[in-house]
Amino acid sequence: MWREMFRMIHQCRPAIALIENPTGLLSRGIATVLEDLSKIRYVCEWSTIPAYCLGLPHERERVFIIAYADG
Repeated sequence: MWREMFRMIHQCRPAIALIENPTGLLSRGIATVLEDLSKIRYVCEWSTIPAYCLGLPHERERVFIIAYADG
């Protein structure tokens, strides 16, 4: 699924891209995501946020990546 999302970001060049995924991404792919975005000149910040911080009744965490077009 990342390949298709990456293709769309690369093709459309939004000023900001928000990517959300389960925390499994941290051990299986975050390096690829960050490297791919860097290659097309996006600066990225990422963090994990537990669902309860958003007022949801469960403790599941998600990874959020915000990618800014460089320039």
